[in-house]
Amino acid sequence: MRNLLINSGLVCAALFSLLAVSAQQTKETTEKNPPLTFEELRKVVQEIDKRAMAVRKRGNVLTLLDAFRSWEAEYAARGVAARSAIAARILTVAPEVGNYAEALRYADLAYGTTAMGRLATADELEGYKPVDALEALARAAVGVQMVMINEAHHVPQHRAFTLALLKKLRRSGFTHFGAETLNETDGRLNARGYPRAQSGYYTGEPVYAELIRTALKLGFRVVAYDVQEVKNSDERERGQARNLIERILKDAPQARILVHAGYAHIDESGADRVGAATMAQRFKEATGIDPFTIEQIDQLEILAERPAPALMLPAGEFIIEVQDPEGKPLTNFRVRK
Repeated sequence: MRNLLINSGLVCAALFSLLAVSAQQTKETTEKNPPLTFEELRKVVQEIDKRAMAVRKRGNVLTLLDAFRSWEAEYAARGVAARSAIAARILTVAPEVGNYAEALRYADLAYGTTAMGRLATADELEGYKPVDALEALARAAVGVQMVMINEAHHVPQHRAFTLALLKKLRRSGFTHFGAETLNETDGRLNARGYPRAQSGYYTGEPVYAELIRTALKLGFRVVAYDVQEVKNSDERERGQARNLIERILKDAPQARILVHAGYAHIDESGADRVGAATMAQRFKEATGIDPFTIEQIDQLEILAERPAPALMLPAGEFIIEVQDPEGKPLTNFRVRK
């Protein structure tokens, strides 16, 4: 049975992700629904997970998804925290059975449809052209020691892109792969050569599991760098950076590393969306290594209300992000002049 979040540090991972994206909602939305607190979410998530564990003992992921759906009205009636929590559970489990559209719909409920940036206009895209993102990023990573790429946890397409990037970076000399929410208790992962359902919180999702399998098959050393039993976002950001240093660079100071993280952990400036300096910043402060970061969240499909034309392109014809003159990301295309 896949490990659930009860009494685990990974409960914080889920809560911080939910708080992080919720914090991007507009002022109007925030006034109608006051910001969620960590304690509110912690209580309701632990309650849901306790019930979910009993369900998993007598069934599988489909049984669990059906249970979450049957509880939706009950939790929605209890207010914004409970509604967001049950939506977050559904959007996490739905991709495990291939219900990607359902995950996006529940992301609208959990995170708010105004959470992401604005759309670019046709005029703003004039003079830009699509390029192959894999080739462009592989060229940009030449001579780089640390690459960090992020995902929205309910969008397996982000994992699929990292999987393709793995192959490019391995050929150029990258040696280690750090994956968020892997369990450090699976000490035989590298020797075994494949993940199990218990290897991490998201290894039950097929694309995430394939990402880990591919990294191992390519010869990467796969490293669990997430943190257990943290009390707040700052502890988690610091702990993730510390684990990357202690579990990789301490014994292999010249290692070239790809890190696959969630949401704002890779932001290179400012606080994360719940107020802490990010893992990427803490890593740079401690090592002096400037990570090359690849943002997938703001430009690719996150919400059901915000379809992404980039995902409609044939394989290999992804396009790369550009920002407008004010630094605001254009959220329906990834382009470069």
